[in-house]
Amino acid sequence: LVGVLGGFFNRTFSLIYKNFNGRLKFPKDVLDTGSKHLRNNVFSNIEKFKVEFDGYIHGYEFKKAMDTYINLARQGNKLLHESSPWKIMGTDPDSALYVLALCMEIVVVLVAYMEPLLPFTCRRLKDYLEIKNDNVQQILDGNFKIEKIKIGKVIHFFERIDSEAVNRELDKLNL
Repeated sequence: LVGVLGGFFNRTFSLIYKNFNGRLKFPKDVLDTGSKHLRNNVFSNIEKFKVEFDGYIHGYEFKKAMDTYINLARQGNKLLHESSPWKIMGTDPDSALYVLALCMEIVVVLVAYMEPLLPFTCRRLKDYLEIKNDNVQQILDGNFKIEKIKIGKVIHFFERIDSEAVNRELDKLNL
């Protein structure tokens, strides 16, 4: 969870904060066929995620829902890794912006669907990204498109828990 989800959020937020002063305006036009393909792939993955996740949640299969959730974050990490916006920032900032905008599309969907799995972290992320409950419902319904987003100073939303801390908690529970 920390590595996949936390890493994806942190890398995306950090790149936007560092390279675009925390402000990301979403491109309205897709520039070339490669970008169109990338965008179509991201949105196809998001739609597939929504259907699978909803099915698992409504079927009370929370482990499978979490696995599907983490897989969407993995796809975001893969997009970041393969596109490497940090490498092209100086030579092609429009392409870097486009990749980060697609990553933020994934982030916003993940935040909207986080509530049943991680309600407290969901609240913190919604506050951080200034996503209102009305917006969440629109995201869930597929009727919301982000036009711009503001990223504040980057904070970590997940922390690693060392095995000693886990063992202390288990001892308290007599497990």
